[in-house]
Amino acid sequence: MIVDGRQMAGDILKTLLKKRAKIKKPVSLGIILVGSNPASLSFIKEKQRAAQKLGISYCLYQFNFGVSTKQLQQKIKKLLKKHSAWIVQLPLPKHLKTQEILDLIPAQKDADMLSTQGWSQFLMGGKILPPAVGVVKIIFKYYRVKVEGRRVVVVGFGRLVGQPVAFWLALQKAKVSIVNEDERNPGRILKKADIIVSGVGKANLIKGRDVKKGAVIIDFGFNKKAGKLRRRDQGGIIGDVDFKSVSKKAKLITPVPGGTGPLTVVMLIKNVILLAK
Repeated sequence: MIVDGRQMAGDILKTLLKKRAKIKKPVSLGIILVGSNPASLSFIKEKQRAAQKLGISYCLYQFNFGVSTKQLQQKIKKLLKKHSAWIVQLPLPKHLKTQEILDLIPAQKDADMLSTQGWSQFLMGGKILPPAVGVVKIIFKYYRVKVEGRRVVVVGFGRLVGQPVAFWLALQKAKVSIVNEDERNPGRILKKADIIVSGVGKANLIKGRDVKKGAVIIDFGFNKKAGKLRRRDQGGIIGDVDFKSVSKKAKLITPVPGGTGPLTVVMLIKNVILLAK
């Protein structure tokens, strides 16, 4: 089965629209962007479109690439009262102290759950889930994927996907292993997995030979493909998983694009609504 993330996202938006209608106070989203990375701008547009559909106002605050950590902190502090929810678009330039910037967002306004306080609340069972966790949870619920007792391999351990998803899966009593993207022989571990979740941003890292028949594959990868494109490589975007070879063996797989991407945006907007209650 191929997960239709766009259709699922559309259905969830309809449900969220009803919840939004019950909130009488203004709901707004502030977005911090440093520089003008094309991929970041593309992601932001998707978030803005989803917010607009639900009557959520939004504002993009864009800062020069060369801004210092101290300067950015000062500017963000002055803006925090303006919106009911905030996100800091990652990645930030390497010269900035990313976690210090993320920690400026109070947990009650942290839609991405990337601040230390927000992360702690998630680990303690708070109602707000990191968007990637929300995506995995809704896919597993919709397709009735059993997690408890299953062998799960999470490829990569980043703050956006790997870390939160691995922790959540462990809380669901799955047998979780972490594979670094630089693992010399990832297939050795991946072949044993009932479920694979990848979000490292390394094109076609996982091949058909690396997975066992009947595995569930969740691909958060987002990679620009150069050169001639295959039919499925819409817009030159492909995932961490080689869809052609892996889909022949997988029981369930998310395509790129059109899989986890639309759902991640919707889960972010869901958090904006939950924070406004």
